[in-house]
Amino acid sequence: MRGFKNHRQVLTAKRETTGSPAKLALIADRKEISADGRDLSVVQVQVLDAQNRLVPIAGSPIEFHLSGNGSLIGVGNGNPSSHEADKADRRHAFNGLCMAIVRSIRQPGELRLEATSPGLEPAVIVINSHAANGHPVV
Repeated sequence: MRGFKNHRQVLTAKRETTGSPAKLALIADRKEISADGRDLSVVQVQVLDAQNRLVPIAGSPIEFHLSGNGSLIGVGNGNPSSHEADKADRRHAFNGLCMAIVRSIRQPGELRLEATSPGLEPAVIVINSHAANGHPVV
């Protein structure tokens, strides 16, 4: 598709049909958090095909394993009909997506989150927690 304005091309886009789910990808909203026991990072999980395209119909079961200086405090997928627990270490993808929420502890270091699903290439992301400077007092 191409979009024009005043006879000049201003937009180009294409749509492609995806293949079967092949792998997982993890994207953190923040890769650096404070080691204060309260700071969070929300990690998006994407189910991708072999060409790194999001598979919008994927409902793959995703299992999470967190190691290091943090804890897994919740999971979600945006499906309003889902009856899966929000405080768990697994969640089914919905429209090819789900998420995990990780929290720091009071000791600086790395949080290593791994996502796995049967038949799919797993994904790993590292989030660093650094010494907290304290919170402002009002």
